[in-house]
Amino acid sequence: MESLFVNNIKQTKEMYIEMNKAYTSASRVVYLLAVIVIYGILAFSLAYFNYNYIGAAIIGALGILLCFYPCFFC
Repeated sequence: MESLFVNNIKQTKEMYIEMNKAYTSASRVVYLLAVIVIYGILAFSLAYFNYNYIGAAIIGALGILLCFYPCFFC
């Protein structure tokens, strides 16, 4: 009995480059910049108006993590 799934696609460097180009499109870059700007504004307003510097640092770190998570961990 033959297997149900046979992967006959050969992975090449050109295929990985093409997949990376599709993943890092301009719309994704705009989305990631919007995320970092929104979280930056939230962190700044929390530190400036409430004097909560630890919370601002946590929100800023969360914004940076959400901005760079798709780039490095997916």
